[in-house]
Amino acid sequence: HTADLKFQAEGKNLKHAFRNAAKAMFNSIVKIDTIQPKIEKTIEITSESIESLLFDWLSKLLTLHDSYNLLFSEFQIQNINRQNSGWYLKAKIKGEKLDQKRHQPEMMIKAMTYNELKIEKKGKKFLLTVVMDI
Repeated sequence: HTADLKFQAEGKNLKHAFRNAAKAMFNSIVKIDTIQPKIEKTIEITSESIESLLFDWLSKLLTLHDSYNLLFSEFQIQNINRQNSGWYLKAKIKGEKLDQKRHQPEMMIKAMTYNELKIEKKGKKFLLTVVMDI
């Protein structure tokens, strides 16, 4: 669909798969190798399911991008685990403010969607499917 961005991210575990999903999202906005790790932030999220945790993770990153003109290139997922009745994620992210001289925005992502959102274990890997409104 022309108003959607769909991608898959994989990883040997959930931490790597969530990191790769974040990289894929920012690489759709600008070439990720142009983003310098000048600013560091810590993110903590709790959600009721692993799918909603993925949704909330990418939505939080998109909110930081939209609200503060920030781009991120490094994502260190420190913790993903089940807690009581939900899931918890803690990560350190690094990036910088959008610089129009160095960053050539390629796409504007409006929002995350639950459409086709999927987390699958395929053999020894996790495969995430994500669709975003553009």
